[in-house]
Order: sequence, then C-alpha cells, then structure tokens
Amino acid sequence: MKRSWKRLGALLLTLAMVCAAAPGSVYAQQADSYEENTVDINDSELFDENLYDSVETEEAAPETDAGGLEAPQDDPESAAPDEETLSVDSEADALDPEAGDYTAVYDPETGEPVGETADVIPEGADDAELYSLIYNVEDFGVSGADQYLDRRGIQKALNEARTAGSPIVINVPAGIYYLDGSLTIYSNTKLKLDPKAVFVRDSGRAQKFSMLHTPKVGRGYNSASNITVEGGIWDGNSSRGTGLTSLMVFRHCQNLTFRNFTLTHGTDHFLNISSSSNVRVQGVTFSDSVAQSNGTVAGRNRANFECIHIDVEGVYGNGGKDGTVPQNVTITGCTFRNVYAGAGSHSYNTYQGKKCYARNIRITKNRFERVFGRCVNATQFTDLRVSGNTAVRVGCFAQLEDATGTISGNTAKILRVKGVDPYGIKVQSGPRTGGLTIGKNTLSGNVNRLLSLSQCRALKVTGNRLSGTMEDCMVGVSVCPGIRVSENTLSGTAGRLLCLWSSSRPVVYRNAFRGGTSDAIYLSESASGTIKGNRLTRVGKQGIRLTSDSGYNVISRNSILAPAAGGTQKGIALSAGSTKTLVTQNTIKNAAIGVYVTGHSGSSVTCNRIIGSGTAGIYLTGSAKNIRLSYNNMGVKGLKAASKATKKVLTLTRPKAMSPLPGTLSVSWKKIVSASGYQIQYARVKSFKGARVVMVPSRGTVKQALKGLRRRTRFFVRIRAYRQINGIKYYTGWSAMTSARTK
Repeated sequence: MKRSWKRLGALLLTLAMVCAAAPGSVYAQQADSYEENTVDINDSELFDENLYDSVETEEAAPETDAGGLEAPQDDPESAAPDEETLSVDSEADALDPEAGDYTAVYDPETGEPVGETADVIPEGADDAELYSLIYNVEDFGVSGADQYLDRRGIQKALNEARTAGSPIVINVPAGIYYLDGSLTIYSNTKLKLDPKAVFVRDSGRAQKFSMLHTPKVGRGYNSASNITVEGGIWDGNSSRGTGLTSLMVFRHCQNLTFRNFTLTHGTDHFLNISSSSNVRVQGVTFSDSVAQSNGTVAGRNRANFECIHIDVEGVYGNGGKDGTVPQNVTITGCTFRNVYAGAGSHSYNTYQGKKCYARNIRITKNRFERVFGRCVNATQFTDLRVSGNTAVRVGCFAQLEDATGTISGNTAKILRVKGVDPYGIKVQSGPRTGGLTIGKNTLSGNVNRLLSLSQCRALKVTGNRLSGTMEDCMVGVSVCPGIRVSENTLSGTAGRLLCLWSSSRPVVYRNAFRGGTSDAIYLSESASGTIKGNRLTRVGKQGIRLTSDSGYNVISRNSILAPAAGGTQKGIALSAGSTKTLVTQNTIKNAAIGVYVTGHSGSSVTCNRIIGSGTAGIYLTGSAKNIRLSYNNMGVKGLKAASKATKKVLTLTRPKAMSPLPGTLSVSWKKIVSASGYQIQYARVKSFKGARVVMVPSRGTVKQALKGLRRRTRFFVRIRAYRQINGIKYYTGWSAMTSARTK
C-alpha cells in the first residue's frame, strides 16, 4: 500500500525520470553526497552539551519495545520459521562450563587461537564459481525505481536459503528500497548490494526494529553461519524520537563477513556482533549517529554506544547468557564518522562465576573522524590488537579495562568534548595475564592525560610520541608494578609530563621530555625503580622528583637542561618521605639547584656533572639526613647544606709535603679505595691563581714528586681524587691545603 508521502515521492521520481535520469540515480546522487554532508561534531545536535549528564549503567536498553527483533507479524513471508525447522544440537558449540573454552577454535593443549580470522567469501571471488544459486530481488517483484515498500519481496528472496540446500546469492541492483520492518537473513547467504543500492528504514513502526538480523536460534555460535553482507548503503533513517535500536544484529553467529557498504543514521549500536565467532568487518563506513532525548537514553552513557558492538550477550528466545564470548574478530579499513563510539564493549561479564573474555580481536587500519566518545572500548578483552588506525578530533582514542594485547602504530588527535573525559588511551583494572604493550603511537591534543594507566601488571609503554596541553600530567601511572616506560617522546605546555604513583619496580628508560610547567618525571610511593638515560629539555619546576615513601630507586645517566640559569628550577629533587636513592652519572645544566634534598635520608649522590647552577650544585636542607656525597663535578657553585643537615662528604685528608732535594716537593696522601686516580694542584699563592696540575692515574699510588720548582720558594698544595666512568672523570672536593718550602 502506498502512503501519501510516498505518492508525492513517486511524482518527484517520475519527474526525474522524464529528465532522463536512470532508475535509482536520484538516491544514488544523495549517496554520492553523503561525505560532503556529514554532520560536524561541533555543530550537530548529536553533540548538544545538554545531552551528556547521564550516568552509565550496566544493562543496555532493549533492542525493541517488543522484546525482540523479529519482523512485523503481519508479514507471513518474513516471519521467523518454526522451531522445528531451525532446531540445532544445543550442545554443538555450547560453552563447556568446566573447560571455559571452545576447542573448535582454540588449541586444547596450548590454549592459543588457531589461525587468524579469514574471509568467509574471498574478496573478488566470482559468485558463479562459489554459489550454485544466484537470485535477483527483481525476480521477487521488487523494484528500486518506485516508492513502494520492498521488505516483503526482499524477504522472499532471503527465505530461499531455508530450502536451497546450498549457499545462495541475493543481488540487489542500484535503486532505493524501503523497509517497513526487519529483514531476516539465514545461514549460507550472500546479500550483495550494488554500490548505488540504498536500503532505507521506513518511518513509524519500522523504527522499532533493526534493519537486518539473524534468526533467534540456539546457543553458542548457532544462530547463523556463513553469511556475507556486501555493498550499498543502509540508511537507518532515524530521527530524534526514534528510540534506541541497533541497525544490524548478528548475535551468537559464526563465519560472518561485512564488506564495503555504508551504515548510517543509527541511534545506538550500528552493527551488533556480540557472542559471535570468526567475523570480518572490512571497508564499512559508519556515519552520523542520531541523538535521542535524555528520557529515551535514561541512565546510559552515549560514549558507550559503539558502532560495532562486541560483547557477551543473552541467548535468543530464553534470554539468559550462556557465556559465549566474541572471538576471532577483525575490523579493518573501516571509517567511523560523526558517531558516538567506534568498536568494542564497555560491559563486565561473568558466567557460572567466571569472567568472560573476548578473544583475538583485531582493530586495524581504520579511520575515526569526529567520534564523540571512544574509538575503541575494550572491557575484558584478551589478545587484543589495535594497530595502524588514524583518529582525528575524537573524544578519546581507546579505553581498556582488564584487557591484554597490543596498541601500536596509531595516530590520534584528541578534542575536548563535554561529557567525555579527554584521554588518548586509558587503561584500568589491570590485565589478568601477559601484560599490555602500548607502542609507537602518536597522540596529541588538549587532554586530561594522553596516557592514563591504572592497576596494570607488566605494562610496557615504548616508542610513543606524545604532545599537547594537559591539566594534570601527560602520562599518569597508578598501581602498575613492573611498568616499563622507554624510548618515548613527551612534550607539553602545562602540568607534569610523567607521574608514577604506588608503582613498584618502575623502569623509565631513554625517554625524551620537553616542556611542562611542573615536574617532568614524578614518583610518589614508588620503590625499587630505575630512571635511566632520559633526556629532559627546558623542563618546568623540577626535572626528576621523588617523594612520599619512594625508596631504593636509582636515578642515573639522565641529561637535564633547565630553561635558564637561576630561577627556582631544580634538576633532581629528593623530597619528603623518599629514602635510600642512588643519584649517579647525571648531567644537569642551568638549574638553580642541581640536586635538591629535603625531608630525605640515606641516599647517595655520586658521579654527577652539575653545570651553571644559580644557587648551589647540591643543596641539603636541615631535614636531609645521612646523605653521602662523592665525585660530583659542581663548578664554582658547589655544596650548600643547612647546619642541621647530616652528611658524609668524600674528600681526601690534608696531604703532606716536604722538600727532599733542591727544587723538589714530595707530596703524599691517604689512599681512597673507590678512586681511579688523583689530581694534585700546586701554586705559589693561597688563591691557587696560576696553579699547575699533575695527574696521578693510579688508585694505588699515594706519593708523587713535583720537580723543577723554584728553589727556596713556598708552594701551596691540595689534592682530590677522581673516578673515571665511560671516559668522564668525576672529582671529589679538594682536600685542605698544605704548604712547604723548597730547598
């Protein structure tokens, strides 16, 4: 039956055809202009700041108000078949509650996945070679050149899979096809749309249903299998009053391919592949989420409306979850534009008291543009790979909770959006086994933190390039024992650059830091760590700061350049509560104070080079206790210590000098076991102006003759030890001077 608005549309279409337009070309022109007319993240009602004060809840709203996804019941051809026709062995792919695994996909001995996800139908394959039956929807009375509702005819074509006995292809020519309800697709079907074919969901009752879904059958991965959806445009045609529905639903399925089509104008999830196995989503464009009223959204968080939903969900028909996890999913070459969130899941799931982890999920080489929330949501994912993706003007690139895997080679520019915490990558509620690697990503933006890492074990952050303006710190690490932060480049215009709280055994190695208005590297309550080989340039208040029960750490071979001499900058600061830290072989230039120690005890500061300090090379406040100082090169601004500070400074005792022969002085001293050698300085005046130097390159030598001196002349002599490491000599302070007259 035609509706009044469709009559008007038919007249317009007839007019277009009179003007020699080909069938289907009217909407094809609209399809060609989709990219040009995409909604801007800042201008669309989608991102109305008044919409985002809701609080996230665990359970999603139902897909429809009818408690399911079946087609309207007034259509006998598209109604779901009876239970007997679609019955399967309920134990075939059910989760073994004891083993907790699917041995058909994972090796039963190693527990490793068997192979990568593969295309069900190879890309570019000839359908005539792969399918015995090929249908055209026009054979079922469907035309894309009129304004009639087309669902019934298309469903008749899809129903052929129920009796075909072999895989089938359903071809859809260019044109516009109107759906007044859901389409049900069955196993062993390829639904192939011409690139200029458009499926449009009708207004009204149809908005309560998905556009395409599988039968409601079975447990495990038994709903449907061996399905390909390819080509064309699927337009959800949602409006603000539509309500929350997924556009495509493929739960509890296996061997699925979605390729080279556009899915647009949805309100919630665009493609739901929860509890499915062996899925490839390739070259699909997800665009233009449509906002709903706060009353419709209720307590849900729009930032969790993933376009591709990869979750553990209930069994069709009987409702309850059976622990079937999504696994072996590859999402590649897709575009996400003007949407709430990209791919993944934000839900925690358990079955029979055990956590359910999605396995072997690959999200690679996709593009995210103007994504309001998170590009990747990964809660309870194991063996996750997120690589080679590009994200521009997004609220957050990735959030991981209790997940393992690798995030590498991605580029993301973060834009502040009200209602979303602006992070580059946020990891929390730590990986259960195997750790997580975040490597070779380029992240930038105006953010809370580009990396926010919490409660993770064996976490590796390596080779990333991070830049931007941040509120607190660029990289925040909390309760991450054994974390390794290495070979990253961090530059910022505000706040701290790297903060580690309550993280034992951290390693911060060979990173480059530049800028920041506070500390470049900050450790609090973090023991037994190593900060080594880092380059800090024009840092803020302090280059490296340890405080609050940070003990037994090693700070070595770092290069620290303060903005300019003087001011309040400190190269290395050991603050209240930190203890027993070794500070060695660091080079500090232009800091007001090279090494600052307060409220700290039991540490050793040795073999450091401090150049151009404004106040002191090393400064000890009165609360610094039992500080050992040795072999530090400090120039004219040396050690400054409050009277109540307790310290042990390594220097030589006063040497002895005598003149056994005319024009000769014999100088002797007490050996220092840790020295590599000694330096003797002598002059005719106490100020040592014009002094000469003699090097003694042997730690065992304790006596040296000075020859060729002027007779009957008094000389002043002092000595210091040095320690040579990697070609650099580090000196102790000078001994007290002595004097003797030559014969």
